[in-house]
Amino acid sequence: MNAPSEGRLLAADGGPLAAVPERLRVLVVVAIVLVVIAVRFYGEPVQARRLFLLPPVFLVVGVADFAGGVTGITGLDVVFLLVAAALAAATGWARGRSVALFEKNGYLWMRYRVSTLVIWIGLGGVRLALDAGAHAAGARVAADQRTLMLMLGLSLVVEAATIVPRARATGVRTLPITARTPRRSLRRR
Repeated sequence: MNAPSEGRLLAADGGPLAAVPERLRVLVVVAIVLVVIAVRFYGEPVQARRLFLLPPVFLVVGVADFAGGVTGITGLDVVFLLVAAALAAATGWARGRSVALFEKNGYLWMRYRVSTLVIWIGLGGVRLALDAGAHAAGARVAADQRTLMLMLGLSLVVEAATIVPRARATGVRTLPITARTPRRSLRRR
């Protein structure tokens, strides 16, 4: 945390995750990413609504947490935040393009490939370097961990927005959203 005398203050009283320590925020984001990777490596039916269910939640929580908890944004912070957003969007697009789409039991399924995992790992490494660079340059707000949920949401929204048109272009039907759990409903057939 920066001292108020430095001219930049990361407020401790704003945002929906204000009471959550930074390290716990990082662990939550890492846990979310690991669950997404594990589920999608296993493979899951494509459901457009489901793809867009959680990413906007992460995005909204990230925006609210960031907007409610950060003050004193400088021009340098804005530059680093824009680079982080561009990175999140670009890797979301790349992951969406790398996902394997295939037919299984008459429905369209998706599965992460090894290249998708490499993109996630690359994003993590570049994000760490970007945060270190922002911190070293004095862009304390851009280096704050409040941006993690925001950038994760952005990345997953772009990934979903890339997968859905590819899925529609296959012409294979997708599992109805009314199915309780996709894997259970497919096992019963």
